[in-house]
Amino acid sequence: FFRQMQAPSHEGAPEKEFASGLAALLTPLAEDYQERIDAIGVSQQTLEHKIDKLILELTAAMESAALPDVTDKLNMLSNARRRVAVVNDQLRTIRERLMRLHTIAVQKYSTLKASNDEAAARLAQVEEMNKKVIKGATEEV
Repeated sequence: FFRQMQAPSHEGAPEKEFASGLAALLTPLAEDYQERIDAIGVSQQTLEHKIDKLILELTAAMESAALPDVTDKLNMLSNARRRVAVVNDQLRTIRERLMRLHTIAVQKYSTLKASNDEAAARLAQVEEMNKKVIKGATEEV
């Protein structure tokens, strides 16, 4: 995916060269993160598969009557599996909320900075006018 972003370098096209260089710089980082995300997904699937397998094995062992009643343990494992799924959903939701908050914060910062810059410019104008008024008043006296 990220390799498709790399634009070929053309003579006399600094924007394309910059984009190509930036893509070349960011591609390994993006690929690393993608590998990590994929590894987490595989890990979660493996955990889920192992819990399912353990439940099946415990059910089979319980049916053979060789072991004492493990129904409580099976229920605990099922509950643990559900909790893992709930935590994963909550983490995804939290990540999405943080991204939205970050976006809003960046927008608000830009707006506040622009307003602050305008206010500073107006204040400088008022101070300059005050200096002129004071200078004019002292000259009249």
